[in-house]
Amino acid sequence: MQRNDELSSIELSRILLARCDIEVSHQTVRQVRKKLGWRWCGTKYCQLVKDVNKRKPMEDCLKVLSDGDDFAEVRFSDECSVNIEHSTRRSFHKVGEPCHPKGKPEHPLEVS
Repeated sequence: MQRNDELSSIELSRILLARCDIEVSHQTVRQVRKKLGWRWCGTKYCQLVKDVNKRKPMEDCLKVLSDGDDFAEVRFSDECSVNIEHSTRRSFHKVGEPCHPKGKPEHPLEVS
């Protein structure tokens, strides 16, 4: 669950059978997952930004803050096009921890 927070109970029961030779129903997996503190949440999406593109705006923002500007008249925007697999509509998180946001492309997948 820590490596892949999108696994369904059916997928987890299949993994247990394949890797550990343990056969359990998906209902049992759901109950145990809940007892271990994992909760379902709807997937939260966030904008994808390449690591290369994160550094320069951060440096600019820190400079402006050190100069005392309050960003009252500043608007930042960034546009990129990426290809990515579609994330599921469900994900799980431990109780007391926030849901992990998933990257979502700005433009839909393109097929040439």
